[in-house]
Amino acid sequence: MERIRRGELIGHYKTQRRRKDGTIVDVSLSVSPIKDSTDTIIGASRIARDITAHERVLKSLAERMEEQAAVYQFTDRLFRAASTEDIYNAALDAIFRALGCERASILMFDDAGVMKFVAWRGLSDAYRRAVEGHSPWKPDTKDSGPVVMEDVDAADLEPTLRATVKGEGIGALAFIPPMAKSELVGKFMTYYEGAHKFTDAEVELAVTIARQLGFGIERLRAEEGKQLLLKESAHRVKNTLATVQAIAAQTMRDAKPANLEAFRARLQALGEAHDLLASENWHQAPLGEVVRRALKPFGDRFIIQGSEVYLPAQASLVLTMCLHELATNAAKYGALSNGIGNVHVAWAVAGESTLLTWMEVGGPPVTAPKRKGFGSLLIEESFRGDQESCFDYRRTGLICVLALGDLPKRVYN
Repeated sequence: MERIRRGELIGHYKTQRRRKDGTIVDVSLSVSPIKDSTDTIIGASRIARDITAHERVLKSLAERMEEQAAVYQFTDRLFRAASTEDIYNAALDAIFRALGCERASILMFDDAGVMKFVAWRGLSDAYRRAVEGHSPWKPDTKDSGPVVMEDVDAADLEPTLRATVKGEGIGALAFIPPMAKSELVGKFMTYYEGAHKFTDAEVELAVTIARQLGFGIERLRAEEGKQLLLKESAHRVKNTLATVQAIAAQTMRDAKPANLEAFRARLQALGEAHDLLASENWHQAPLGEVVRRALKPFGDRFIIQGSEVYLPAQASLVLTMCLHELATNAAKYGALSNGIGNVHVAWAVAGESTLLTWMEVGGPPVTAPKRKGFGSLLIEESFRGDQESCFDYRRTGLICVLALGDLPKRVYN
């Protein structure tokens, strides 16, 4: 009205009006000032346009966008979930956001095939105890589909169960089945305080969330099974190495103590490499971590530099053994033998290969050995055929170059 008094034209003003039959309608008003012959504003002319259909379309689009956003966020959280609790919380958030229900719950079959609550919001302990185990499906049900009760008063429920549901203040509810590997794993439920008409879009959205919930549980179970297998494999490797060490100790009881100790150290290095592979899913291992673990028993007189690249499983085992031999020789005869020398270990991409350089500095003068020991033979055999791999026995310190091949810059699962 103040704008009209100033002589302004109101082109679009969204508000509501009541029809003669009492219903409320959304309208868009256009208001123009009415002036007399002296240009004095004496009134206003108003035209109201019914925009109910337009508002309905806008509301539907907004709801659709909110639903899609809820599903997208749910999918993203499922991808990052590290536990079943993460999955359940993400699912409940999605259910509330997308369906606008007042309460929700997730139930899963236990080992005995009984439906048990695993996550819920807004339900009392008494209610959960009373209805736990009730389900429209059995674990072996193959054609399970959504079950909706739009009005608990009119639903086909056993009287005691109906009284329990109504006593919790629930007027409508829906059962939605999540599947994992084509098997029914449980149900999630939505609750409304009053009667509720479930639209096809709501049911479709609920099924989508249930399907994603099933996928998330299936993925996590597969990952847990994989981790269990890796732990078992790592345990067996450790047992095998321990057995080999015991056999070697018995077989080499008449050997020199130094030889037996060297053998044990090599087994320990191999065990460290296996531990690292177990933490990296036995697929590949970061080169920097392989180097640091292999050299850890020899102290802190190493300067290690290189970009983040990954070694395949077999290559990491071979390199660990080779680095162990280089460090052992350096401790006996090279830069680690005099208390002041150190070793530079660095790697860089050169053409289609990654070259690792071992360079000793500050140690006693070096001469080429007259015969090849175990370490030299191991390295030569491991990198045979690589023209870029070599030993350089300089008087200032040994330089060894190992060609590791074309390595990925990141982990590929």
